[in-house]
Amino acid sequence: MRKLPMLILGVFLGVGALMGCKSRDVVPEGDGKTRLRLWAMPNTDGPKDVLEQILGRFRAQNPDIEVEVEIIDWGAAWDKITTAVSSGAGADVFQLGTTWTSSVTAMGGLLPLDGLLQRVGGDTIFVSSARSYMKPIYADSITSFPWFVDVRPMFYRTDVLAKVGIRPEAMFADWDSYMAGLRKIKAARVTLEGQRVEPLGIAGKDWNVFHNFYPWIVGNGGGIINDLGDSVLLDDEKSIQGVLSYLRFFREGLAPRAYLEKGAAQVSHEFDEGRIAIWQETSSKLVYLERPVREGGDNSPGAKHFAAVLPPAGPAGRKLFIGGSNLAIFKSTRHREAAEKLLAFLTTDSVAVLTFCKISGFAPALEKTFQDPYYQENPNRVLFRDLVLSSKPYPAVPYWGDIETVILNKHFGNILDIAAGGPQGKGGASDGSFSEQEVRKELKTAADQIRALIQREIQSNPANAARLAGLRQKDDR
Repeated sequence: MRKLPMLILGVFLGVGALMGCKSRDVVPEGDGKTRLRLWAMPNTDGPKDVLEQILGRFRAQNPDIEVEVEIIDWGAAWDKITTAVSSGAGADVFQLGTTWTSSVTAMGGLLPLDGLLQRVGGDTIFVSSARSYMKPIYADSITSFPWFVDVRPMFYRTDVLAKVGIRPEAMFADWDSYMAGLRKIKAARVTLEGQRVEPLGIAGKDWNVFHNFYPWIVGNGGGIINDLGDSVLLDDEKSIQGVLSYLRFFREGLAPRAYLEKGAAQVSHEFDEGRIAIWQETSSKLVYLERPVREGGDNSPGAKHFAAVLPPAGPAGRKLFIGGSNLAIFKSTRHREAAEKLLAFLTTDSVAVLTFCKISGFAPALEKTFQDPYYQENPNRVLFRDLVLSSKPYPAVPYWGDIETVILNKHFGNILDIAAGGPQGKGGASDGSFSEQEVRKELKTAADQIRALIQREIQSNPANAARLAGLRQKDDR
């Protein structure tokens, strides 16, 4: 899931007259083959070669279908996808970030996939937390299938915890024991291989700073908006206390405030070099840490002494961030049957899914993949399924993109500035103090902006307002 520019959905609401797909494919090319175009983002090193490798089996099974793979930069993907929706000229099958699915569905340019879903076994073949984006809240049909999911385990230094006398299963059980463990590491002033080890690393300069706060908000029983997407929860006291719980890392000096000036890649490197004991990152880091030196892997302190573990549970349970990507078909495709075969292969063929996840490090959305020995027999990967099942997706509403990128990332960036004593805050004293009142003010401002945005979006679209009324009645029953 990547950064999404401001959405102006009204521009796209009239695209229902796009070229419709035919019930059968058009006549193939002169050599008798149907040619499909697949758009994907750079999810791995050498992304085109990886997909070509996976597609070898598809081509063998479907010799009459040729697939042209085009890799699109994440930074250009949104414009390319929305242009294809409005013009009717694009790929056949394409990747889109999970939180984009609702917005692109609302534009009217995606092929309904309800029939295909039934043919492959129904939505229960996918893990439950990945299903909500398949049919967004205001949609009438299934418009995409989950491809892979982005979940974030905790990585910790086994040698640091052993030196301090901490049992990982106890420390990572819940928030209280987690905080106690961090305090114990700090008090021990651990030095290994000639350098001081800080308890925790948190990056402050990244496009997705809000994702790091989210588990602490929902884990405390709060939220951003409700599941229907029509009510704001961000300034509820449970949400506020979740944010303040997260900020204790800086208030107590458990995470160096200097890292708030660093990006995720920089702080990840600090873990590799042995300067921090605990670091949370997407599961793809495991591919890097486990790679043998003879195959280009690292021999750093982090790679030599690490393990992965589930993040601690909050008062409301273990509720974690989940991202990832889905695959969809443009309604303008001239090759519907072939495109459905390709989408089904990439998302429901267990060999194809497992191969991709082994290379990328992302977790599978296909449920049965977790039964493979690759996940069952490795202690760092056996927890992937629990990570996925413990995740709480963002509500699949078409205006989530604006909520996240225009409002949340700005105000949560300000909150980190307050914690660091930056330009937004008067705190940041040497003792780690900062103004709680300023944090509350940022959350209230963000909540009010989200309320105004939701009201504007619902009022401007009578169809969505009618669907919402029906969903509310269903909830009441």
